[in-house]
Amino acid sequence: MNHNYDNGVYLDANFLIAYAGYSIKQSLLKKRAKILFAKLLIEKKEFVVSSLVFDELWYGSRKEIGPKMVKDKIKDRIKFQIGKFLEKTNWDKIGTRLVNQCIVNFSCYEIYDSLKIFTKKLLNSENFYVVQFNDSKNGVLKALENIKEFKLRPRDAFHLAYMRDKGIKEIITNDKDFLREQENMEIKVIGY
Repeated sequence: MNHNYDNGVYLDANFLIAYAGYSIKQSLLKKRAKILFAKLLIEKKEFVVSSLVFDELWYGSRKEIGPKMVKDKIKDRIKFQIGKFLEKTNWDKIGTRLVNQCIVNFSCYEIYDSLKIFTKKLLNSENFYVVQFNDSKNGVLKALENIKEFKLRPRDAFHLAYMRDKGIKEIITNDKDFLREQENMEIKVIGY
């Protein structure tokens, strides 16, 4: 059954992570996400995602919760504090981490119950839709073309392909690639 998503808004995983409250490190972002979600509910928007969004949500949530201490591997409290400092400064992006010595991220298995509760809450909402391509092969080719045309990463290229396939013109995200190219993509980016 084809559904008309004229009043649909595509939700990026970064928005759902903030809304879910997993974004413990950024309480202001969480508050803005909740306010925006309430506003969109009042406007009777239809919330649309692909299964790819759940993949990103589940994986990203474990990182947002923050690192956990691995007791077996910590020789002293100083190593743990150094690891926390490195996490806060985002030096891990340039390869400086103490994962094997003191900290690691939670696994999805360890936060399964939280993920399950939030996922079911979304799936049980009457104005929440999980979509797939009408024509899978064509959708994949469109995503590939989005990489070239808009210089998108593969996942973002798929998100745009899903939006276009379903006629969705709005996306909630803080992704700079969508913000940069929204006019060329002929979409509206709703930041939070």
